Amino acid sequence: MKKNKKWMRAVILGFLTVYLLSMGLSTCLVAFRYQEEFRNEFLSKRTEAYLIMQDNEKKIFGKENPVYQYSWSQFWLGNLLNSGSGYQQFSAAFYDSEGGKIAEAGSSLRIFCNYSDQNLYEPLCWPAADFLTEEEIKKLAEYYFLNYQHAMEEGGSEDAEAFEEYRFTAYVDRRSWKPVGIAVQKIRWEKEGTFIEDPLTGEMHFYTSISGSNYGETEGEIVWQWGSTESPGGENWMYTSQVDLDFPYIHGPQGDRDWMSWEKNAYLHEFPEQTEFSIDGAYDSLTENKNQRRTYVQYAPEGEEMKGFMILREDSHPWLAALNDMKSVYLVCLLLILVCAWKVIGVTEQVYRQQAVLEEDRRDFTNAMAHELKTPLGVIRGFAENLLEGIHEEKREYYLKQIVGQTEEMDRLADEMITLSRLDSAQLVLQKEQVELGELVQEEFSRFEFQREAKHIHFQYEEEDAFVIQGDKNYLLKAVRNLLSNAVAYNQTNGSVWVKITSDTCIIGNTAAPLSEEQLAHAFEMFYQGDESRSGRNRGLGLYLTEKILRLHGLSVEIGNLPEGVQVVIRKEDSLNTSRQRKGIGCSSRDLQRKS
Repeated sequence: MKKNKKWMRAVILGFLTVYLLSMGLSTCLVAFRYQEEFRNEFLSKRTEAYLIMQDNEKKIFGKENPVYQYSWSQFWLGNLLNSGSGYQQFSAAFYDSEGGKIAEAGSSLRIFCNYSDQNLYEPLCWPAADFLTEEEIKKLAEYYFLNYQHAMEEGGSEDAEAFEEYRFTAYVDRRSWKPVGIAVQKIRWEKEGTFIEDPLTGEMHFYTSISGSNYGETEGEIVWQWGSTESPGGENWMYTSQVDLDFPYIHGPQGDRDWMSWEKNAYLHEFPEQTEFSIDGAYDSLTENKNQRRTYVQYAPEGEEMKGFMILREDSHPWLAALNDMKSVYLVCLLLILVCAWKVIGVTEQVYRQQAVLEEDRRDFTNAMAHELKTPLGVIRGFAENLLEGIHEEKREYYLKQIVGQTEEMDRLADEMITLSRLDSAQLVLQKEQVELGELVQEEFSRFEFQREAKHIHFQYEEEDAFVIQGDKNYLLKAVRNLLSNAVAYNQTNGSVWVKITSDTCIIGNTAAPLSEEQLAHAFEMFYQGDESRSGRNRGLGLYLTEKILRLHGLSVEIGNLPEGVQVVIRKEDSLNTSRQRKGIGCSSRDLQRKS
């Protein structure tokens, strides 16, 4: 048992080792691919940052209007970080030529209005953290993410009969251009229904989808509100507008979790208010630390002094990305490995059991053969010693006959062992020819004339049709000889032996004492001895050889009791299923015509 457990543990350990090594190698390859992708994405962001500064030089680095400068800087920072995932995140900040921070990427509120002297609708941005608490920002992000989630799940399907969304409204004081209140409405749009006046604007709102479907507002419940809807300076100083929210990476694969991860990453928010920067004309400088990169991207038009620069930070985790990609692979491969291990253990266990059975059979065979040989050898030795010592000289001829008889018994046993070895050989080739079983029975029964007359046994034979098969005549002769030998040897005095043959059945019976259920079940097993009185010469090798020879020729053999004796039935395999449907098998001596 301990050995079995050891090899089972070894098999399981081997499969787990293969699983871990293969999964580890696969994860490494995926992680290396992500490392390359993340580096390329970083270089792409760096180039994008430079182009933003080039195209928006005056808006970002102009110092005439600080609100205008901050709003445009925040707007472009938001665009720079509008895509990505939790495994590679960026952050950035604009600085002027003196190293003063202009704006830093972060969660922000944005409206478009005319607040500058250019009479244009331009972005007006505010950091959310300047007005809202952390819990208020999370609540606002929650509604924003629900809006985004609805758009993704529904595919923006405005062709439905109705749909819902959240609308965000900001109340801005015109004097400072800072928000004093924010309201979140749950809007329901329907194609048909009772349209209402919006509770915030007092007007009826309608919406036309891209496909041309028209919707009207039927519900406009305010579900969350911050601040006031009234300006401290009076109604004329209040500006109301729909507000856009900017939460970096909230559009990522994990939604608000990616945004929260970005918010809590200290490295991505380490931007000093004042810093020094000098590259002496170089494009930028790059600092790398494990999975983190930082670069200074300067903007200096040709022939002019540097206008300003950006600090771009990246925090990437290619190994975590690889692990996330491989989750399903890990599970599927683990199941496959477990199935394979279970199969291997099952097959190996079956082989071990077969080996154990074979080993036990070998020991039984050795013990039985030793027992079979010991008896005749003991008889030979005893008679030989009597002859040497001159004891009972008058029995000299008797002793010699017994010695010869015992050597013949040993020769017979050796012949059976050789036959068994040949039958078990993988190189066995049967010399097949057309054989009539009835002819073999009559030919072999004549060998037992002396034993039959000594016990006054009557022989009865009936052949309805020829039992013809293609087989090796010599082996079939041995099988028939064993059955007839048993029928005569284990019969009673003045008994009968009968044979009935059809085209697919051969029945050999005698008037012996019935066999027990255990003897019937084990009659064809090697060396089985159920009753010493019935196994005078050997321990059952003959019937074992008989059953093996017949099976090699596609024949089956069964043994059973009759009211007046015991019978053996040989059948062709193609008739076996039909015969099993019958209520009984065989025949008695009264059913046959007596022939001597």
